[in-house]
Amino acid sequence: MFSLINNYERFIKSFKYNFSLLGLVTAMAFLSNSASAQDLIDMVDMVDMSTPAMTEAQMTRDEVVAILEQATETSPADFTKHRLSGLDLSGLNFKRADMRWARLKQL
Repeated sequence: MFSLINNYERFIKSFKYNFSLLGLVTAMAFLSNSASAQDLIDMVDMVDMSTPAMTEAQMTRDEVVAILEQATETSPADFTKHRLSGLDLSGLNFKRADMRWARLKQL
């Protein structure tokens, strides 16, 4: 009886981990079956890449460099949703930068 209770307690303790892992695996399976590579390419084809939002940068290279120089491990540079298209960003280190949804179209 004691081992049954002990096993039950271990199960309850690991439930959150197992549940999140199951969710991740389920999401990966769903995405792999529902969207082929061609589907993703077709979605990109629907985006108008000639609009100012996709072709114009909202800051200069010097401003990007200044923000990167202030970045730290605990406070990364935030370029989330920034338009950086057309800028020459070669040689810059974005290791400490959040680039989620940044627009980086090369012109």
